[in-house]
Amino acid sequence: MTELRLDGAAAPAAASHAATAASARHQGGHAYNTGITMAEGGLTGTDETEAPPGVRMVACRHVEPDGAPPAWRATGFAPSMTFDLAAEARPGWYALAIAIEAGHDLQVRVLPGFGGRFERARSTVLKRGAGGRFLGTFRAPEPFRQIEVEPGRLPGPFRLERLVLRRMGPFAVANMALVGAVRAARRGPGPLAGYLKAALATILNPRRFETAQPPGGGGAGNDDPERRYAAWLAARPAPDPAERSRPPAPIVVIVPILDAVPIDAVAATLASLAAQGRRFDELVLAGPAGRLAATEAALASVRASGCAARIATVPVADGTTAAAAVAAAVEASAAATITVLPPGWSADPGLVGAFAAEVERDGTFAIAYADEDETGPDGRRRHPRLKPSWSPALLESHAYMGVPVLVARSCWPAEAAGLRAGAEAYDLAFRVTEAAPPGAIRRVAQMVASRRGDGPVAAWSPAAAAERSAAAAACVADHLARRGEAGRVIPVAGHPGFVRVRRALPSPPPLVSVIVPTRDRADLIGACLAGLAGRTDYPALEILVVDNGSVDPATLAVLEAAAGRPGIRVLRAPGPFDYAGLNNRAATEARGEILCLLNDDVVPIDAGWLTAMVAEALQADVGPVGATLLYPDGTVQHAGILLGMHGTAGHMDRGLAGDAAGPGGRLLARREVAAVTGACLVVRKAVWDRLGGLDPAFAVAFNDVDFCLRAQALGLRTVITPDARLTHFESASRGADRDGARRARFEAEAARFRARWAASVLDDPIVSPAFDRAEGAVAVRVAEN
Repeated sequence: MTELRLDGAAAPAAASHAATAASARHQGGHAYNTGITMAEGGLTGTDETEAPPGVRMVACRHVEPDGAPPAWRATGFAPSMTFDLAAEARPGWYALAIAIEAGHDLQVRVLPGFGGRFERARSTVLKRGAGGRFLGTFRAPEPFRQIEVEPGRLPGPFRLERLVLRRMGPFAVANMALVGAVRAARRGPGPLAGYLKAALATILNPRRFETAQPPGGGGAGNDDPERRYAAWLAARPAPDPAERSRPPAPIVVIVPILDAVPIDAVAATLASLAAQGRRFDELVLAGPAGRLAATEAALASVRASGCAARIATVPVADGTTAAAAVAAAVEASAAATITVLPPGWSADPGLVGAFAAEVERDGTFAIAYADEDETGPDGRRRHPRLKPSWSPALLESHAYMGVPVLVARSCWPAEAAGLRAGAEAYDLAFRVTEAAPPGAIRRVAQMVASRRGDGPVAAWSPAAAAERSAAAAACVADHLARRGEAGRVIPVAGHPGFVRVRRALPSPPPLVSVIVPTRDRADLIGACLAGLAGRTDYPALEILVVDNGSVDPATLAVLEAAAGRPGIRVLRAPGPFDYAGLNNRAATEARGEILCLLNDDVVPIDAGWLTAMVAEALQADVGPVGATLLYPDGTVQHAGILLGMHGTAGHMDRGLAGDAAGPGGRLLARREVAAVTGACLVVRKAVWDRLGGLDPAFAVAFNDVDFCLRAQALGLRTVITPDARLTHFESASRGADRDGARRARFEAEAARFRARWAASVLDDPIVSPAFDRAEGAVAVRVAEN
């Protein structure tokens, strides 16, 4: 067996520790400590083996020594430490164990370096075990000489006490496979079949990178998303028994029963309604007479439960569409509000109570929607959809409102019988929200329903993926046509139901003034200007380079050359770095109708980035517009800002793969967010002037978030688009605010931000309350897939 060990007991003195980190940051390489070993033989658990020459920590990102070893401090998000192995590791299965402690929850990821490349798609997220240990198992399809360790996602101190990498022998691999099979079998025949299928694929394809549970149990514990979600569901309070004695809620629940719907699905849906904690006015079943007759046994138990004050059936002709059947049920009912629960969906006991509370809060609501999830073949609930508050851009990207919605009868569309098949709930959501003021569109932040894996998605009738995709695109196109807006609707390949809206620009398109502050970084400003020239297809722009006192000859040469090119002006602004002041000054010189704030360490990836952002910014109710920014390694650096992280604000989904769909598919979607980063921000000049630009009280930090929140206070939406993708070499031009005067200034601005926006910091108005503001990556208490 091959073993690599890092043990804090054998670490060097603090001075050497610091020198090691400094050397590693510059890629120079340095012997990390005599506790790293790589040897043939069993894992003895002792610390006696000396480190052979050549074992080095060769790089670290956002990691610094924190006093005596083995203490370290993550100084930024997505910290990482890269280690050279003493010898090349052969292909095969490997077991990892890392002893690491921190003052916050950790997700530890390890990436083997194949051919010097670290790919997140070929990485292992370790499972938390006992005593601060994290365990994982992976199969390497090719030799590797390095491993990269990501000790969590958040800044802060941590202790890396021990790292063991052990090559597994055939008996250990067989034992791991047996343990996995037993676990799968305990969960039922479906999971076992899936496990065996995956195992067979692994055997047949030895060139594929694979991960597995740690042999011997490894402790999935709270890091297992389904277990975490099950615990979250179980912790919810049960409906108050006193609710049953209250007057029925003014709700009609409609269940459309079509020819293609299995009767067992109908029975399960009806049973869930019988178990409601609050009674409701009406239950109406609509469908062909033969199908209604087949439900009588299930309907008898519903009548016996007393869940509804009135139960009725509405026969319709064979072949009637789901939309027409629902419309007939609406005509046959009288309750003030309407919800549709198709067979294949089950209501949680609190569904009626949650919706009734919204109805009874005031009489101004038009539509309310709530959270939902999916029930797998094994009966376990998974894939929760924790929905944001009203998000018109997100609705134009996919049917995020889902199926469990409640509509006021006064807002029910007259043309509902003709809603698009395969996307009836999506079509309904558009038609109701188009006529409703924003305050009448409500989010109920409770889990109220679950969809069977074969149940309809965003619809009242079953539909194949291709049909859902076409129906969704047609719903969005109809929505744009009703609003009189020109634009293309493009389905997102591989993600049925998701679309991209490309709004047309006016002719001629407005002039955009791109503002780029810089100082003494010829490499960065050179790459940024080259990207604007060669990877930006927007036809009307001027570039204002704001030189904050450069003295480096190479930088001055780049600026001199730039100043001689058409459409580029260089503004001289020497003095202390003041991001807000530099941009405010440049904005007064700008000639464009649109402003684009752009850091000098940002380079476009896709040529259409600025066109996409301007198209968003030109909408009358939109303020700041942000882009998707990626680290140089292709992972997400910015995809929107979440309020409340670290007591102020932080980036959502940082560190996810750049091509990932993200939780709930949100990285695929245009959507509203609380704020976007000023590293790439587009806004109409009229909005900028109305807000007075960036607040000088936030010279360096939080000025972008403050700007977005002030725009929101004026009723303007802040939108981020996935159609604008750029690379961000974060803080490359001026470094991070870690110590001394910079740190003091940052803390002062953070305190000022918290004082001004206390309510928003405590409760981000956009995301679900179920999101955990303490996390910096997928910041959610439960898994959203």
